[in-house]
Amino acid sequence: MEKLYKFSLKMHVGAPDVSCVKEGQKVKRGECIAEPNGLGAKIHTSVSGVVEKITDKEIIIKADENQTKEFVKIKKCDNLVDTVFEAGIVGAGGAGFPTHIKLKADNKDGYIIANCVECEPALHHNMKVIEETPELIINGIKYAMKATNSKKGYIAIKAKHEKAVRVLEEALKNVRDIEIKLLKDLYPMGEERAIINAIFDKWLDVTELPISAKCIVMNAETLANITRAVEEGKPVIANDINRLKNIIEALNKSGKKIVLPLHPRTKKYIEDYNFQFSDNIRLIEPVGYLDMITLEMNSQKIVTDSGGVQKEAFFMKKPCITMRDETEWVETVENGWNVVVGTDKNKILNSILNFQPNVCQKSIFGDGKASYKILDIINDIFK
Repeated sequence: MEKLYKFSLKMHVGAPDVSCVKEGQKVKRGECIAEPNGLGAKIHTSVSGVVEKITDKEIIIKADENQTKEFVKIKKCDNLVDTVFEAGIVGAGGAGFPTHIKLKADNKDGYIIANCVECEPALHHNMKVIEETPELIINGIKYAMKATNSKKGYIAIKAKHEKAVRVLEEALKNVRDIEIKLLKDLYPMGEERAIINAIFDKWLDVTELPISAKCIVMNAETLANITRAVEEGKPVIANDINRLKNIIEALNKSGKKIVLPLHPRTKKYIEDYNFQFSDNIRLIEPVGYLDMITLEMNSQKIVTDSGGVQKEAFFMKKPCITMRDETEWVETVENGWNVVVGTDKNKILNSILNFQPNVCQKSIFGDGKASYKILDIINDIFK
């Protein structure tokens, strides 16, 4: 079966891009295949292969059988704005606004805010980046501050992400001009006006942009992409599209009825790369916390890459299949209710079909009555 990948010519705010390659042309991973026609951003191929077809909406590439992680580097530039333009960086939070435009602002004595607030309960990509490579986001803030003359940076993150917060605190020990701001677990706290209000206690008018409050808000992944462009010469391409491909193929082959809340960014990847789902999978929009809990409670098994969902699965006595290479909840694995499979297609499929937890679940997180004991102590103090 041919591996055809579709690259939409409109992955951003503005007009569709114009192809800069021809049908039949051989392209390498990371190579620019489309350029903006007015407001927009460059598009780079995430796979090596041959251009199969070009339309006014998309470029279709037939991928080589063997893919590598190597990529074509962007050309070196004298300033950050040009580097970001060459890399094709756009807002990764969903809006897709070209980042090089934001970086042209003169924000003297202003602020760069890293939006690490993921609203949807099933979405934990930003936390993964923070926990594994916090320097990508921190350095991205520094580059953005320098380019825009901003005096300070903030990292907005929900307080509940304790591990990610600890990693950031350690990484920022000797950094004086970047501060962590802990936010409440409310929806939609990730909206930029809500973040500005949480940090500065100031509500923007509905017609005002963040720059009116001397703020430039950037998604965590956007800042990470800036660092990759500056330090590695890396354009915006999928890090390893085969990981997503493996997951989808395993879900398809399972034959099990699966409900998959789909974040817009993941949905866009799926559409861009023409991934198909079998009839056993029901794709739905992102859901709120209570709806997510309801889905978990009524499931037979939970497949996730989320740290929080792993623990929720344990409390609900649902076997959990964790698509990570490691987990912070090792006790749930040792207790026999969680299995770590990475993104290996066969391991995911086998676990969906065959993984069974221990019949007896040990209590490893207490008896759930700590609050009662605390109240008893408080009552004794104030008798």
